[in-house]
Amino acid sequence: MWIYIESDTSQVNLWFWLPAPDQFQNRFLSTGGGGLAITSGERGLTSGIVYGAVTGTTDGGFGGFDKELSDVLLLANGTLDYNMLYSFGYKAIHEMSVLGKELTRKFYDADKFYSYYSGCSEGGRDGFSQVQRYGSQFDGAAIGAPAFRQAFQQVLHLFSAVVETTLDYAPSSCELEKINNDTISACDALDGRADGVVSRTDLCKLKYKHSASIGKPYSCAASRGGGMPGGPPGAAAPAANGTVTSQAVAVADAIDKGLYDSKGRQVYLSFQPSAGYPDAGTYCPLCFATPSPLHTPV
Repeated sequence: MWIYIESDTSQVNLWFWLPAPDQFQNRFLSTGGGGLAITSGERGLTSGIVYGAVTGTTDGGFGGFDKELSDVLLLANGTLDYNMLYSFGYKAIHEMSVLGKELTRKFYDADKFYSYYSGCSEGGRDGFSQVQRYGSQFDGAAIGAPAFRQAFQQVLHLFSAVVETTLDYAPSSCELEKINNDTISACDALDGRADGVVSRTDLCKLKYKHSASIGKPYSCAASRGGGMPGGPPGAAAPAANGTVTSQAVAVADAIDKGLYDSKGRQVYLSFQPSAGYPDAGTYCPLCFATPSPLHTPV
């Protein structure tokens, strides 16, 4: 179901997927976007419909579900369109959720049902914008990797390439993957449960050193690339094998330590142990800097 409403001076498109009445499980799910998009389109809608939940998304008034904030934020006179900024910041998801819950109530004649939110990256920031402002709107929220402090965050994404240049060594993604997998194996059970997830990264930093991987063999088949939803495109990589070097460990250690300024002050927190090194490696997608679309002249 596709709905549009007039909000301020914009036409806002809403998109809802509704399960068949006999498959409805008394659930409504709001979804967020990725990157500078407020929506993840059909990919987000499928995440709820498989569980019998009415699932909704919005284009934020940007002019379509393939549009992003960067397409509409800058006006021709060089000023910002604050209606679009506020829509992206919190308004659009809230309005979609309110209308979606009412649609669910009317369509299924459901007086009581559960309401949830799910999103990652920009979708994670979307989620926090909702639970902070409208705490009673949802019965639960699954929020991952929220894209906060984007100026710091984007600098951090480029930091791995700076480390490799400074240390004059660009390990293959496979070599870094081996280091990371060893970290997970060593630190997994530090939280008292061996489940493949390192929950106590603080203890991992104290008890484990990447140097334990030096000399261990690694091997990876060729990859066709891809990338994460809402993130940069992944690069294809050839097959790789070898043994972990001390240079690769130095790169991993420096990335984990994080970025510091010329006065020795930490600029921003880096990735935590077991998070991996998605911005590093010989075939990393961010080994060169590209301008943000927000800085592209109009």
